[in-house]
Amino acid sequence: MVEKPTVILLHGLGIDGRIWGSRFLRALQEGGFHPIVLEYPSTQNTITQHAARIGQALEDRGLLNKELSFVCHSLGGLIFLRMCEMWPALRIRTGILISSPVRGSRMAHEMERSRVGQIARKMLGPVLSELAQRWRDQSRWGVLEKRKFPLHIIYGRRPLHPFEPASWLGRWLLPETLKHDGVVCEDEIDTSHAHSTHIFPYAHNQILREPVVHLALLSLLRHPEGEQMGPHLGVQEHR
Repeated sequence: MVEKPTVILLHGLGIDGRIWGSRFLRALQEGGFHPIVLEYPSTQNTITQHAARIGQALEDRGLLNKELSFVCHSLGGLIFLRMCEMWPALRIRTGILISSPVRGSRMAHEMERSRVGQIARKMLGPVLSELAQRWRDQSRWGVLEKRKFPLHIIYGRRPLHPFEPASWLGRWLLPETLKHDGVVCEDEIDTSHAHSTHIFPYAHNQILREPVVHLALLSLLRHPEGEQMGPHLGVQEHR
């Protein structure tokens, strides 16, 4: 019996594994993949501590020596990149970052400076300050220069969603002139090392619920090098 390719799913800040939804998990299973949702206490530790926790979970499951695909939302993408630094031998088939502020977060920076800063730090933990500092420093991930694997970027451009309270805060904190998904601004997403970039008209968490995004994810997981979609997918804006 042929073993199904394993896909590791990492959620973002302030949420848990339920964000992926049963429909997407079922689509992965029916598409021939073995999805594993790994959860972590996103509001309690640093990015490095989260990466260590996830790496230990992979080791406990005997997965560190297997070829893995990663689908990571928001903060999950930064944890994945830190894992790549901490475990150079990690075998990566492909990495897909969804709305991940790899250059840091302007919104985190503004939250720290605002009247809600102290409350935000208590609610979101030490990662908030890390994201704000990365944005102030315009930090880059050197691991993307050193490690070569198919990297795909997906993000949205809907700045406000009625059922996403974080986007209401984003409307208050983020400049109207910037393109963003209610939480993450477009200039926080580093596409310089991406094999492909896909832009959708959805908000930060909404993007994980949309069937058209599920289809794009399945296609990228099946063909991480773009065998059936050309040697380089470039930037595709989906409307």
